[in-house]
Amino acid sequence: MAKGKGKGIGGIIGGALGAAALNALVPAIEPTINKVVDKVAEEFEKQNDLISVPDTYAKGFPLTINQATDLVLSAGLKATACELTMKEADPKYKDCIESQVVISNPPQRKKVKPGSMVFLKYITQDVIDESQRLFDEQEKQKAEIKAEKAAKFAEQKKAVIDAGGKTVSGIKSLIEKRGQKTDTPNIEDVL
Repeated sequence: MAKGKGKGIGGIIGGALGAAALNALVPAIEPTINKVVDKVAEEFEKQNDLISVPDTYAKGFPLTINQATDLVLSAGLKATACELTMKEADPKYKDCIESQVVISNPPQRKKVKPGSMVFLKYITQDVIDESQRLFDEQEKQKAEIKAEKAAKFAEQKKAVIDAGGKTVSGIKSLIEKRGQKTDTPNIEDVL
């Protein structure tokens, strides 16, 4: 006889006892379950009331502080403009336009309550100029490092050629001492 779940007298009694226990337990935990369901429904309602912070900065679509402020206000939020400081200059800002918004807090697309404050950081021409200077300095340093590496490589190559030439000369003199004629190629032609 095959054994299976719910088969035989034990399965029937176990099922009946489980159903009876469940029927006795439901009235005891029903208020807790209802509270959890109400809380989830309340949180879901809150999520529906939130709005997204508009896109105020995106690569290829620069917005000025005035345009970004209008966009934030039209979304039902408040806006405060903040200048980027000289300390925050960075080569990545070298191609920005004056008064371009570069960051917001809270960040764009974040869900917030209607009427929340959004801080918009924008860039001034002085910061753009400093960012360009930093970029130029960074590129100059890269070029200097590249030139140093090229000079070092040329120096190493010359040392190898000189060492190879000395080795060939040494071998040539050994062969000549033994009385054999040699036609050795120039080391620079070999390398």
